[in-house]
Amino acid sequence: MRTFEIDLNIAKESDLYNPLDPTGRTISSDIMGYIDEQLEDRELGESLTLSIICPEPVDEQRLHDAMVLTEERIGRRLRKEKRALQVNSLRLVLIGVAFILIGILGKDVLNVVLSSIVGTIGSFSIWEAANAWLQQIPRIRKEQRILRAISDHPDVRVTAAEACVLPWAMQSQQNPR
Repeated sequence: MRTFEIDLNIAKESDLYNPLDPTGRTISSDIMGYIDEQLEDRELGESLTLSIICPEPVDEQRLHDAMVLTEERIGRRLRKEKRALQVNSLRLVLIGVAFILIGILGKDVLNVVLSSIVGTIGSFSIWEAANAWLQQIPRIRKEQRILRAISDHPDVRVTAAEACVLPWAMQSQQNPR
């Protein structure tokens, strides 16, 4: 199996973690963004290795826990966003269909101009649902790609005074989702 390696050059261990998290238990958004940029070149089926180059020792267990917690938080947020997007889109589509039907069926009761306006409002509601879906889905997919890379628990190599490799890939195979 081929391996895709992402090198992270950091000055100190705290650079790995979100500076706004008082517990220091989540991965930095800068690190997540960098991983996402690098994943653009990753081919399907390649295993992932993160090589952390740091002059000071890195606490492997803390890093592993931060990756798991970050994965959980992102996954939870993405599920909430996706659910809200589905509900709002469905609501807009139903409102749009209702307005279009009122415009079509009310042609005799309403004058032609008012019927056209009601139909246009319905079409606009359906368009807004489609537009929201089309704009949000790529962003959610992008974040899911990062999430999948982290959830695969990549091997991590820390290069400093001593090098080590974390066998997270074996752990994820023992605990399939």
